[in-house]
Amino acid sequence: MSKITLLGLLSIVGAGLLFGFQGIAMLMDTKTAWKNLRLVDVLGPDAIDWVDNLSSHLVYSTADFLITAPVYIMLFCIGVVLLVLGSFFWK
Repeated sequence: MSKITLLGLLSIVGAGLLFGFQGIAMLMDTKTAWKNLRLVDVLGPDAIDWVDNLSSHLVYSTADFLITAPVYIMLFCIGVVLLVLGSFFWK
């Protein structure tokens, strides 16, 4: 098992744990509905202000999507990409 594959597996496990803990937190608090943990929530809105100054619409849309996507989805996608790369570079 290569290091890339191991990082991919750890990323997928982390995504599953984060998803599970968010589900448990939702079940424990009956007043709130599901709340996704996003990158902008983790870093704060001040750290993400540079996205508003991007000139290209395609780059702006991509960066805006990445900072507003749920963290567990990003971790899962990164894990899948790393697993695919690990399968190509496996010796």
